[in-house]
Amino acid sequence: MPHLKLPKQADVRASEIAISLTGDLRGALDKYAELYLECYGESINVKELIPAIVSEFLSSDGVFVPKRGSFVAAQPGSQLVKDGEINAFGELGERFIQLKEVCRLVGVGKSMVYRMIQEGRFPAPYKPSPGAARWSEGEVIAWIASIKGGGQ
Repeated sequence: MPHLKLPKQADVRASEIAISLTGDLRGALDKYAELYLECYGESINVKELIPAIVSEFLSSDGVFVPKRGSFVAAQPGSQLVKDGEINAFGELGERFIQLKEVCRLVGVGKSMVYRMIQEGRFPAPYKPSPGAARWSEGEVIAWIASIKGGGQ
């Protein structure tokens, strides 16, 4: 079964805000909730789905992420404690990201990422399990900042 971009969500209660949805958007969110049930075997309502989607969007936006400062938009379970960053829940944390996200953030292909690693010009991945490679989002963002500042 394929996985949705949105990972399975922890049970979290958030502050309330009111939003208005067009019929098309509400219909799309209802359909996403159906697919969530199909993928994860658990239901999620639109009220729970919206903050999760917004969080996922903010944490993967290549323009926002480097400019967010110490604020990390994240849901519980998607963070690892590292590097003194503060997530949206006031906890220390950082995400591991997959190669496709690294490529999107950096703007190069997979082979170029691995070539830069071999040359010592890019952060190496972590191996959370055999056959799995994940990068520290903070290290990748710091590398991007160093390039923008003329560092490498």
